[in-house]
Amino acid sequence: MAAAASATMSMARATGYPAASAQGGDAVAEKPLTPMPKDSIAGDERPWIAEALANVSEEVRTYNDHLTILASPWMEGRLPGTPGMERAMEYMEYYFHQYGLQAPFPKEVENSDGTIAVQSNASYRQPFRLGAVATVKRAVLEVRGGAGIEQPEFEHGAAKDFTVTTLGSGGSVTAPAVFIGYSIDGGPNGYTSFPDDLDLEGKIAVMLRFEPIGPNGWSQWRNGEEGWTGRTAFTGKIRAAADRGAAGILIVNPPGTQDKRAQQLRPPGGTASSLQNVPVLHMTTEAGERLIAQAFGDRTLEDVRRSADAGQFALPFPGEMHIEAKIEQEQTRAENIVAVLPGKGRLADQYITIGAHLDHLGMGLFGSRDNAQAGKKLHPGADDNASGSAGILLIAQKMAEAYAQHGGDLRSIVFLGFSAEESGLHGSQYYVENPVAPLEKHMLMMNFDMIGRITEKSLSLSGLETGHGLAEFVMPIVERSPLNVVAKGNPKGASDHTKFEGVGMPVLFAIIENFHGDYHTPQDVSSLINRVDAVHAANLFYDIAMAAAERPDTFLFKPGSERPVEESDRARGRTVGPSVRLGVSLSNPSDLVVTGVSPGSTAAEADVRAGDTIVEWNGAPVTDLLALLRASKVGDEVALTVMREGQRVVLESVPLQARGISSTPKSPAKPTAEPQASVAASNSPRAGSRVMFGIRPVYGDTAGGVLAESVTAGSPAAEAGLKAGDRVLSWNGEEIDGARALGGLLGGAKPGDEIQIVIERDGKEMTKKVTLRARGDGS
Repeated sequence: MAAAASATMSMARATGYPAASAQGGDAVAEKPLTPMPKDSIAGDERPWIAEALANVSEEVRTYNDHLTILASPWMEGRLPGTPGMERAMEYMEYYFHQYGLQAPFPKEVENSDGTIAVQSNASYRQPFRLGAVATVKRAVLEVRGGAGIEQPEFEHGAAKDFTVTTLGSGGSVTAPAVFIGYSIDGGPNGYTSFPDDLDLEGKIAVMLRFEPIGPNGWSQWRNGEEGWTGRTAFTGKIRAAADRGAAGILIVNPPGTQDKRAQQLRPPGGTASSLQNVPVLHMTTEAGERLIAQAFGDRTLEDVRRSADAGQFALPFPGEMHIEAKIEQEQTRAENIVAVLPGKGRLADQYITIGAHLDHLGMGLFGSRDNAQAGKKLHPGADDNASGSAGILLIAQKMAEAYAQHGGDLRSIVFLGFSAEESGLHGSQYYVENPVAPLEKHMLMMNFDMIGRITEKSLSLSGLETGHGLAEFVMPIVERSPLNVVAKGNPKGASDHTKFEGVGMPVLFAIIENFHGDYHTPQDVSSLINRVDAVHAANLFYDIAMAAAERPDTFLFKPGSERPVEESDRARGRTVGPSVRLGVSLSNPSDLVVTGVSPGSTAAEADVRAGDTIVEWNGAPVTDLLALLRASKVGDEVALTVMREGQRVVLESVPLQARGISSTPKSPAKPTAEPQASVAASNSPRAGSRVMFGIRPVYGDTAGGVLAESVTAGSPAAEAGLKAGDRVLSWNGEEIDGARALGGLLGGAKPGDEIQIVIERDGKEMTKKVTLRARGDGS
């Protein structure tokens, strides 16, 4: 540990803090001091930390040391594979060793004779492979000679004027270029960017970002409302051009929009997966102005944008355009930091896991919510998640001291500093596949993610209903905390605990209740952390963990189907579903893994795929997807961030359609009384309905409309051509929201009524006419 100790001392000197000591302060302490509230060191007051620390407990000063060093520039934003992350791992290792925790993994060492020996229980590191990180090595864009171009050769400056994105591939292309407007096929009222005679084969497609712009600077298809309709996603635009044979793509930010993203470029490189095997460049509005002016003389970018607003506008560039994009993929590796506090007596072979992710975004080449600073400025990740990692170190120290004095039976504790959480929960996934002891010996997982910016003393603690008896056990401890703990039965958020819940383990997850806008930006700095309340959060977990370590009985896992509905999901005694549709099915509402995408939905159009994990909604972490859907309205657009095969992919401008989201249970669940009644209303002569329609709905599906599990042979539905797998969306122009709504419509119908329905089949909508008949009439 000498190297780790040296690194720790070096970091302490670099940041001005002795590591985990009672000393600490900012270099600016000689400035006028801001009054400090008695029980909070919060960012709103911005006190000078040196004075504040003189008036708090030793625990708070120790926590401050850990937090400040982990969020310091020395740690370089703790991106896996960087020297900064190496220092952060050494720091956590050093203190695990200082606290006397066991290293659970073997380590190779070189003997004096050059041979390699393997020492058991010699390493805290659990290495695993990550996906590739893309780095742009060359970026060239030239406009070459042709009639009407004042300068025969014009080269735009990369970084300032354009970026090479990882939405495409590397490559070199010299070809004619064609301006194709917004690259949208299938807009309202027959709008298309592609005239019938347009030939894009082998050419460079130059397109505008977003969609046709109205007088208010937003979509002209929103009838004067702000926002977009959903045809703005990069995925659809790129695919439309590439499918027509484009050899290269240049996306230009348009003038005249109120969307602030028009002032930003996608950062070069990162981890986004390539959508098409052609180079894809992204250009600023100002560079686009110069490009158009030099190509067409008296035309401006706004001129051609207005022409594109009308549709079917293609404008060939004179001469040729040359694109060079060199993108190199480098495989990366990450390491969890794992330590074990051995238990005692008859409970020693059972384990409690306490974890927090140690990694963050580095310079923000991926995952940054500040596009202007992405890849340019350090993202320190003080709240996300230096705050949680510092909490783990504090708990580890306290539990090691308590265990040393304890004479009774105690469970073993596994302390985990996860890596690669930000890129897709890879560290926690690897641990559950390679635990230090069999998973059936793990009784509880406790996870911290962002506990540093507590306001109004509010902390979210979720997962209390994941284990039988867990809520009853935890709540008396919660009530003793000085925090206002917002307790929730189902675990919230896409953080590391979801991987443990996914293998049938009870979990508890703590995170700030009130989110802030500095998440995933360079503004997530240590001076804004509420150190006092973060320590209260850590002490809450310490108290729960100590009590659980002593408890004779385990907590049997409670699957989602057995958990009560949250009060936030109720209104006047009935379950409230979202009014909008995203078009995805989830394996479990809490783990946010997409198991299916409805064909023809806007999620499908935006390239959401089965296997994606939804991690962000408009740049903020997703803690309750259903709540976000309930708070949205039809036509709203969101930017979704998903994790896909180890890559972080941002899907911009995903529109929300009418109706809800499906949650597909991992195993078949018994239908509740209400769906049974709904089916009876549509298919059973005992339900009081006078008419027959003839479909059996899929129980539990709430992805919009009614999904037909089967169609009764000879029924009106069968005669109208309906098939199993069709989704009935509307009934005489009225949207249908589930089997109950269909049952109500049937209850108000009479034999002989001719109904016009709209169904969805294989991603396409079609209209059918159904003539209802009396029950028993040919059925």
